[in-house]
Amino acid sequence: MLLPGETHEEMLDFDVVQRLLRPYREITQDDIIRTTIYTFHARIADQFRIGVSSWQVTSHI
Repeated sequence: MLLPGETHEEMLDFDVVQRLLRPYREITQDDIIRTTIYTFHARIADQFRIGVSSWQVTSHI
């Protein structure tokens, strides 16, 4: 996740990756195969299914 003021380019830099991982373990350049930025979009439904679902009907047969 990029925080305000952080850039994609900055987060792909080895020194930044090393600084972020330092609390967990020491890494070297050889430990990193590749770096990339992933985008995550969470969605929350306004409304879930209404009524009886098919699995509830068939589970009682």
